[in-house]
Amino acid sequence: MRLRVLGHDPEGPVIRHRVRVVRPHLAAEGFDDVQIEGVPKRLLARRRLLRSAAAFDLVLVVRKLFSGFDIAPLRIA
Repeated sequence: MRLRVLGHDPEGPVIRHRVRVVRPHLAAEGFDDVQIEGVPKRLLARRRLLRSAAAFDLVLVVRKLFSGFDIAPLRIA
């Protein structure tokens, strides 16, 4: 299964302590592909990233609040 993690800073402490620590456990549960991405500030880049989330089995949003406009591509997927 594929997992994409979206957060403000992919190298920051939130991702490091909440996601990277459990990566071996995720692999044991079948998540072979775990991608950690920072959410871009530019609107078009952010929309492109969120549209591409449809290719993943699970999208985990860590400490990020999206507007309704941003979240629409995730709802469609």
